[in-house]
Amino acid sequence: MKKKFQIFYFIVFSLFCSAPVFSQPDFAPLFPFLISYDSPDNVTNMKGIPDAPAGKHGFIRIENGRFVTDIGIIRFNGTDLTGAPNFPTYEQADRLAARMARFGINCVRLHFLDDNYGNFRNKAEQGIFANDSTTQRKPDPVQVDLLDYLIAAFKKQGVSSRILLAATGVLQNKNMTIEKIGNKITASNWGTSPVYVEGIPAVITMRSNPDKTKCYALDERGERKQEILVEADNGNSKIEISPKHQTIWYEMEVY
Repeated sequence: MKKKFQIFYFIVFSLFCSAPVFSQPDFAPLFPFLISYDSPDNVTNMKGIPDAPAGKHGFIRIENGRFVTDIGIIRFNGTDLTGAPNFPTYEQADRLAARMARFGINCVRLHFLDDNYGNFRNKAEQGIFANDSTTQRKPDPVQVDLLDYLIAAFKKQGVSSRILLAATGVLQNKNMTIEKIGNKITASNWGTSPVYVEGIPAVITMRSNPDKTKCYALDERGERKQEILVEADNGNSKIEISPKHQTIWYEMEVY
């Protein structure tokens, strides 16, 4: 066994020693090449892949382990928007949707759009909720309008949007002990799993065509377990969630 390892190490060492060493003169002169995000229709433009407008072939579903629409199998080339990019200006939304369609993107995840979001590179910026210290449940009408316009711009270009709504009130571990010490509330015993959560009732109104909107209650794995009724409300979509759905996750699908 030791001899085999020695032979193996020798072969690897020989490969590294015999590998060619490139120096700068071995390459042709480098030149700048910045890909344009706004080029015209040509061979590099994959705008035809998203079959615009999104949803014209019906809702996406699973059949025999494949995503399908009314005309057959559909494939996704997706991306993600996190935080503030979910609220571009009208002009930015139109350009962004056109750029995504140009690159063949037909599915976008709208992520972390509720609370203020920032990271190690960017300072936190406002999400969909109003910048109000007294509540975290009041949407900012300006942010809602910008998000609505963005989704409409995506649909126009053939890009579908899905929103994950997380809705919960009080939550605590099994046998968790909570006590008040002075002005602070703390846990003296963190308890064990599972986590018990409070489902909250809410009525959600979306500026979308109710015939092109669906909502699902999701299970602990994120799988759809129940479709929730979407009602028409003055041209908008009205969705009612409640504790009876026994979940904190809801998927909203707009085409």
